[in-house]
Amino acid sequence: MTDNSLTATLATDIGSIALDDLRGLHERIGAEIKRRELAERRRVEKAIVEMAQAHGINLAELKSAGTVYADPARPFRTWSGKGPKPKWLKDLIENGTPLENLRVKTPE
Repeated sequence: MTDNSLTATLATDIGSIALDDLRGLHERIGAEIKRRELAERRRVEKAIVEMAQAHGINLAELKSAGTVYADPARPFRTWSGKGPKPKWLKDLIENGTPLENLRVKTPE
């Protein structure tokens, strides 16, 4: 179904859909949008990381002067060292990664 025919079908038939069914559809659509946005974000993050690595660029160093710790697998996840530790950091520490190994290395 093309975008135009889908829109036309919904515009024609949406008035006949029960309210509870519309609410359920609304929830499913919202969840699908979030899932796709997250997948797209991860795809773009992966491409950026690969490009940076190919050029010898440390993304954690670029992100912010306030960044102190970063997830080595996903450099976009960072923690400044202030406030509560984020879940990704707690998980790494609980799995045996020393906090000091996650500290961003700044150029001398």
